[in-house]
Amino acid sequence: MASRHLSLRIGEATFERLGTQGKRYRENVSEIARRLLDEGLRMAAHPGIVFRDSVTGRQAALARGPALWWIVKDFRDWHVDSHPADQTVGASSVYPHEIRLALKYYSDFPEELDERIALHERESERSYSAWLEAQKIPVE
Repeated sequence: MASRHLSLRIGEATFERLGTQGKRYRENVSEIARRLLDEGLRMAAHPGIVFRDSVTGRQAALARGPALWWIVKDFRDWHVDSHPADQTVGASSVYPHEIRLALKYYSDFPEELDERIALHERESERSYSAWLEAQKIPVE
């Protein structure tokens, strides 16, 4: 990805917090500032979306719910008119407006969520194969 240089002044306390946060994530001040700026802009463009740490790294999620990849994998082809709201809520813990929010984010950043979905599918397959092996059940 091409990048451009940005020079800005920030307060000493903010700079120190960047350094502390950078150590936590093993990133230098520029890397952590770049990531936080990008996440902040994404959250501003998509109110209700936050970024959280997970065992597989930072990921976009609903402020009051699951990671977006989890919603997108199940509702990628969801259309408001074809699924009554009560059916949707009954089938998941996610409300229709949250599905729309996740799908809007997905429309802007499909590669990010497709990559996350693929990562979790690969890990699920690996874990299942390991479990089968441990059970001595032949894989079909």
